Amino acid sequence: ADEVSEIDLLLLQHVFWEKEPEQGAIVREWLLDRFSGASAGAEGRHFEGEVVPQVQLLLEGVKKRLRRKATALSQAAVVENQGHLRALRAPLEEELRTRRARRAALDAQLGDDSTGSKGGQTLRTFWLEKGDIEEVRERLVPSLASG
Repeated sequence: ADEVSEIDLLLLQHVFWEKEPEQGAIVREWLLDRFSGASAGAEGRHFEGEVVPQVQLLLEGVKKRLRRKATALSQAAVVENQGHLRALRAPLEEELRTRRARRAALDAQLGDDSTGSKGGQTLRTFWLEKGDIEEVRERLVPSLASG
């Protein structure tokens, strides 16, 4: 490969320990947390999965407004809420595209898991053990159904 990916940084777990090799597990956990976005919110970066909960919150507001106005639902209220719903579509579609692209990139690096054989080795990940690949897949490959 002619570029470095997140997965390549897992080599650092074998390098960045000071006195005890067991410290490599701490480095590994830190790296996987950063890759998965677990602490991205604290650093001000986009936090994967943030869009869906925000949209769900906005949808709750639309539902409440429609329930409140259900008895005297005017055409203006319907149009207003349709506008709110249309505005939510673009961020959701972008989130879906992002998740699909990330999943495709990680599947390519980790070996496509569509055959049901988890932990497939590729030339890109020859240095990882099968258990490592399974853990990376579970923690990093975004679920299209989550959120």
